[in-house]
Amino acid sequence: MNLVGAQLARWQGAEMKSGERWGDIRDGEVACSVLYSDIGKKFYAKHGWHPYESTHLEFPPQASPPPSEAGTEEAVGAVGAVQVEASPLGYHELAELCSVDERLIRAKLAKKSTKTRVSLIPDLDAMLWHLMREDYMTKHIFGQTPTVRGGVVGEHGSRVWAVWTRGYYGGLKKPEGNTMHILRLAIEDEEGSGDEYVQGAIEALLRLARAQAAEWKVNGVEMWNPEPRVRGLIEKAGIPHEFIERENDSIASLMWYGQGEVEWVLNEKFGWC
Repeated sequence: MNLVGAQLARWQGAEMKSGERWGDIRDGEVACSVLYSDIGKKFYAKHGWHPYESTHLEFPPQASPPPSEAGTEEAVGAVGAVQVEASPLGYHELAELCSVDERLIRAKLAKKSTKTRVSLIPDLDAMLWHLMREDYMTKHIFGQTPTVRGGVVGEHGSRVWAVWTRGYYGGLKKPEGNTMHILRLAIEDEEGSGDEYVQGAIEALLRLARAQAAEWKVNGVEMWNPEPRVRGLIEKAGIPHEFIERENDSIASLMWYGQGEVEWVLNEKFGWC
């Protein structure tokens, strides 16, 4: 593993030009290496991959109420006396949202900080990897693929959205092994969006996610490493959930090729592979 860590610093740094070989790639072109350990925190830490926060909130599935009770809205949350709706996201909406998300993340990281910070980028390619993997599984299990890949609340400039994927590790015979993962929860205007609005948006998004989880035979919905504000609003809303600190599975681990310590920003499920 010591040899692998050193080689990864060179092999993944740049696209190879015509006629170039792996050995031609120069050192210093990679900032970090990331892996997700399923054998605890100690082994990879000994070889340079430092374990980072590996927690998640787990929400139970909840089927949508009958149309007579639900009205025409698929998923709603309350903002004051007003209910907000989460509109479903499909493939076609992802490109624009991912572009906005990347721009906001780069602007956030560009701000002056006393800490060195690094982030994986939740771009369209990252999302499509997960969703096409999901397509393969659902096509073979159900004979069809989902159309709802997430949800969005609000207007341009103040949107809150989530992108998710379903994973089937137990199939239909052992649904306890099936999980819906929220790949990314994004708040377009973090500073300008008040807690009441964000809480209502998250309620609506989780209502839609939990309904999709019930429909697609998964055992729960997971949100990795929620930010303190998000976790606090979920608790305030009274949404049923369990907080879990993982000790053995999917331990987010990062090897930093620079100097000193580094803060991992957006340590969410979209980075897993």
